[in-house]
Amino acid sequence: MTKKAVRRSWGDLSRIAGKPTRRYYEQNPRLFGHDKPQVVLWRDNSAWCPYCLKLWLLLEVMELPYEMKTIPLQRYLKPGESKPREYTDMVPSGVVPALQLRDGETFGAPIERVHSIFELLREHPGFPEGDPRLYEMVCRPGGVRDKFEVARRAYEACAGAPDSSWRRPDYFESTGLLDACAALDDVLAISGGPFVCGREFTAADCQLVPLLERAEAVAPYFFGGPDRVFPGTTFDGARRLLDEARRTTVFKHHASDSTTLARTNLRYATRFFRPLDAEYARIVDANPDWKRDATRDHKREAAARLCANYKAVAKFASRCAQVDVEDDVVQHVLRITATALLLGDDAAADAARDMCSAVGPAPARAAAASLLELSLNVGVPRDMDLGPANALRAYSRFVADLLLVQLRGGGGGGDS
Repeated sequence: MTKKAVRRSWGDLSRIAGKPTRRYYEQNPRLFGHDKPQVVLWRDNSAWCPYCLKLWLLLEVMELPYEMKTIPLQRYLKPGESKPREYTDMVPSGVVPALQLRDGETFGAPIERVHSIFELLREHPGFPEGDPRLYEMVCRPGGVRDKFEVARRAYEACAGAPDSSWRRPDYFESTGLLDACAALDDVLAISGGPFVCGREFTAADCQLVPLLERAEAVAPYFFGGPDRVFPGTTFDGARRLLDEARRTTVFKHHASDSTTLARTNLRYATRFFRPLDAEYARIVDANPDWKRDATRDHKREAAARLCANYKAVAKFASRCAQVDVEDDVVQHVLRITATALLLGDDAAADAARDMCSAVGPAPARAAAASLLELSLNVGVPRDMDLGPANALRAYSRFVADLLLVQLRGGGGGGDS
């Protein structure tokens, strides 16, 4: 690689971007003014598991001081990697979540079942139950929560679904998703909404929100858009609850998005499964407004996080793309992406042109493929919040397009 190709060093870009913002999401332990944690929450390190999120939200709402430890999900293990013995010695299945309660100076045996943990913490004076009658309507066996969980197992790829029946016009009636939405509407009609107990965000909402988020994101992604999945006003009550939770509660720091959740499902899907509506999936995964809508703060934060972790991001991107390309080449296109985020399109176009001349067509094409795969695998909120994530996704695609146009001899770039 020639010296000409290196327009801005990582050090230069890092100084321009500044340090990444310390996010609420990343604070660990969470003590809420206490001197030590009372529980240990074991969760997935991808921040994807909805059952981990239920407990995480509950601990936040209760302000119960906790320490968090993370475990990789099975499909995220690298070749030869296994789950930590520290955890599997306590939980042989390796399944998360689990909760340990303080017992003197140590922590007791882990409690594994989410519903059991909720019922145990229900005895705690800080448990946000709200109206007991409404809590029971949602959380009793066979209640609203269980209806959404049954529906989720029917439509989410990670649960081994869907089966061959997913092509039927009445698929969502058969999964129970529409029935679950109707059951939630009955509860909200009593409380007045937007939450299960009216204006108060309670433990029942903590159990529902992760399931509603996945229904809203994943089902339309795979099955042809919201009009097919949620005909008429089917999901209106659930969406109002979700929107209010994102706007006014701690959930705003944990909320994910359609691209993150749907791509996670693809990781778990069987090889026989493909999205029914490729056009809707294309719109979700390649939103043309992301670049236009990125604010200066979003772009700066995305660049700061990229500068702070570019070596690991480069390895992750090339692994996602399954391409054989040197790390420094992928790091270079990431540096061009950071340049675009911080200094604008023209600076990135100059750097992309120099790079193609320096490394040659094959490495540049492989690096572009790595950027495209990275754009589909930026996790919200694991890697960054939604605004910066969309900025990084959009500018990764923009730089990949610059490289590919240059390789085709076009001499220019396009907008994502």
